[in-house]
Amino acid sequence: MKGKHLTLCFFAIFMLSTQGVFPCTGIFLKSEKNEYVLARTMEWGTFNLDSKLAIIPRGVSMIGETPDGKTGKQWTSRYGAVGISLANAPILGEGINEKGLSMGVFYFPGYASYKPFDKSEAAKGISVLQLGTYLLTQFSTVDEVKKGLSEIVIVPMIWESINSVPPVHWRIADKSGKVIVLEIINNGEVKVYDSEIGIITNSPTYDWQLTNLRNYVNLHSVPASDKEVMGVLKLSPFGVGSGFLGIPGDFTPPSRFVRATAYCATAPALSDAYKLMSQAFVILDNFNIPIGSVYPYHKAPDLPSSTQWTSVSDVTNIEFYYTTYYNRQIRKLDLKAIDFGKVKLQVIPLDKVEKQNIEEITIHANQ
Repeated sequence: MKGKHLTLCFFAIFMLSTQGVFPCTGIFLKSEKNEYVLARTMEWGTFNLDSKLAIIPRGVSMIGETPDGKTGKQWTSRYGAVGISLANAPILGEGINEKGLSMGVFYFPGYASYKPFDKSEAAKGISVLQLGTYLLTQFSTVDEVKKGLSEIVIVPMIWESINSVPPVHWRIADKSGKVIVLEIINNGEVKVYDSEIGIITNSPTYDWQLTNLRNYVNLHSVPASDKEVMGVLKLSPFGVGSGFLGIPGDFTPPSRFVRATAYCATAPALSDAYKLMSQAFVILDNFNIPIGSVYPYHKAPDLPSSTQWTSVSDVTNIEFYYTTYYNRQIRKLDLKAIDFGKVKLQVIPLDKVEKQNIEEITIHANQ
């Protein structure tokens, strides 16, 4: 694939209504052996994203997009990467590279604010949705990403059908367990937050989400104790889970941030990354959006109002897992088994057949 230009001009996939629902949730887990996994859900409330599994080899030449159509930053993929695209194109919404660098794009409406395009900086320009692919194909660690951000200009691409730029922020992590949240606000102010907890949802800003956690310092996994009222009335919890009384259960980003933090903070420290992967899928089941739950009655556009796919990136063992709305079977790519020097650039369907993989159990008479 060396020398073959991949002009990332697939942005028409995001000609979306400004009222779209994009309530994604990202979590981070650590094993007893200091292994790390990052996981997330993907929701989009306007139409089926038609996401694909994308494989990007080493040696692919890429060109940044700019609003005036001129050539932006040019680069060649240094590392191979896999992930799930935002439609049938290698524009990754979530992915991991062969060195264990993980990247996820999350919606950030009302707060993302990019620097206006400057033609004099076109040669350093990379469009908003290209950034994730750029990071995964160029860098191996979070520290490299931090340094490399100064060498590019993130360009806002306006799509005529919505007359706006997709407002997003990013979560980036590496094999060492370092996690950062990248946000661009106030007309181009770049904010990089070191994130010990690795939780991310959507708006408001990441620092606001951390401050909001202080409203829930009472939450804990231990059941509430009996209480005596006015010395005469004894009150006891109805059952388990009373330590989480008051946890917000709605689908707003602040509420999901609180729930995700609470569930990850109380999850047991498991012995290895495989168990973490299984645990991550279970935790994220609590964040799946049922069809119709975020729309007026009888107005839900079927699948787009639901969780379209869920993924887990094992940055320690460099493995990528996913499930979809159509098929809850966990599927896996081991990046160590992929020859990124020879494999072709490609996108393939997430599901061979959009149908649940159900194992039928047969009971014989002599059993």
